[in-house]
Amino acid sequence: MTLYKSENDTQYEYSIHDIQKSLFDLYNLSVVSRINGRLRKEIQYSFETEIEKANKIRELFNTKIKEGYKVLYTFPREMDDRYKENIG
Repeated sequence: MTLYKSENDTQYEYSIHDIQKSLFDLYNLSVVSRINGRLRKEIQYSFETEIEKANKIRELFNTKIKEGYKVLYTFPREMDDRYKENIG
């Protein structure tokens, strides 16, 4: 998922990816922020469960929306009923 906002001729981009960068943690997030296309910060999160990961995605998303970001693009994933019950 990538979010963006423009302010005073400055472009902000915030991306959340579930790329697994660790061989030992099953549930990971990589968060990347850019200003005017240049890497500003990258943060890695690891979780014990998929539910914890989903909750963090929701938290990050809601925070950025409140800061004025809009969705640039996202890749929807089909969720099974068990997953929907736990995050919904």
